[in-house]
Amino acid sequence: MAKVLVKANVAYPATLLATLEGLDRKPFGELNFVAEQDDDIPNLIYITFGWASLQSAREFWGSATGRRHVVAWQSVIPPEFVLLRTLPHEAP
Repeated sequence: MAKVLVKANVAYPATLLATLEGLDRKPFGELNFVAEQDDDIPNLIYITFGWASLQSAREFWGSATGRRHVVAWQSVIPPEFVLLRTLPHEAP
C-alpha cells in the first residue's frame, strides 16, 4: 500500500471536498482518503489518500484525468504532493 499526502491552499474548502467526493478514484487504485483542515488557516487542507500502489498513484496523478481533478480544486497556489511508501514492520 502507498499513501499520497497533499497540501492544498484552496479558495473554497467546501468546493474541494465536494470535488473529492464527486470523482470515484477507486478504479484507478485509490483505497480511501481523509481531508483535514488546518485549525489556524482554514483554507489550508491536508488530504491523505490510501492507494493500492505507488505505480497506480503516479499513473493517476500524472494522467489528464488526475490533472483535471486537481484543477477543479481551485487551489490558490499549486498543491504539494508527496508519495509515501509504507515501511514493513512487525507489530509489538
